Amino acid sequence: MPAAPLSSETSWKIPVAFWLAALCWGTSFLWIKIGLENWNPVALVAFRLFVASLFFGLVLYFNRKPWKLFAPGAWILPIVAFLNPYVPFLLISWAEQTIDSGMASVLNGTVPLFTMLVAPLFLADERPTWRTFWGAVIGFAGILVLFGVPSTQMAGSLPGQLAVVLACFCYGLSTVLLRRFGPHNPPLVQAALINMLALAFIGIHAGATGALSLPPATMNALAVLWLGALGSFSAYSLAMYVMVRRGATYVSLTNFAYPLLGMVLGILFLGEAFHWRVLGGGILILGGIGLVQLQKIRKLRVCTRT
Repeated sequence: MPAAPLSSETSWKIPVAFWLAALCWGTSFLWIKIGLENWNPVALVAFRLFVASLFFGLVLYFNRKPWKLFAPGAWILPIVAFLNPYVPFLLISWAEQTIDSGMASVLNGTVPLFTMLVAPLFLADERPTWRTFWGAVIGFAGILVLFGVPSTQMAGSLPGQLAVVLACFCYGLSTVLLRRFGPHNPPLVQAALINMLALAFIGIHAGATGALSLPPATMNALAVLWLGALGSFSAYSLAMYVMVRRGATYVSLTNFAYPLLGMVLGILFLGEAFHWRVLGGGILILGGIGLVQLQKIRKLRVCTRT
């Protein structure tokens, strides 16, 4: 089935929604770090998904748009929910115990790189090009520059960096699988179902490990509310609003905005040190993404003008 045509709407709401989504995602790394001060990663992710599921449930209840739980292609939703958000949320939360929030945010900018590499394996309209090749080379050079940058809190940060990169691979793979095999439900319905399935996964995980606990401090509770209501529900809802009007390529440009924001917030509020290698690696990663995305942005502009 061909993709739905993009809207020609030029409302000011679209760029506002774009930057609000980038803001919500960019601040998430700071709040993960705050939540981890007194909470383990499993409990943090569990309550984050619980809060987001409450909001998605309210949307489904009041929206009342028709959708099918067992629509063709619904079999892929548990796989996608496992790959995104269950595994990445756990990996990133675990990683931020040993790496700075700014480092995590910069590494998270590699999601489009993995999407570029995986997409040609499943999507006929995403064939590899020389731009894709050199963009990936430049981007992964940025990852290599980042590896070995010490954390301001403790040694042994390389496993944490690798965990974030693996999380980004899961993000990229899940996006491609959802586009290739996913059911044709409304975007917010799809997001709600995936989030609730991920909540079931983390619930089973928490029950099996006994890792679930209530927040011992007000800041931890605030961190979970922020991550669930803004970092998950609001950011995804805003991104869906933008995507149906400007396409997935336009939404992916949020990856250019929040790595820098996450690094600045970590320095200002958590006392994280500034490393030139983090800035240099981030520039290489975003440069590699930009090399590929520029051509797609031009094509998008042509499509929206015709």
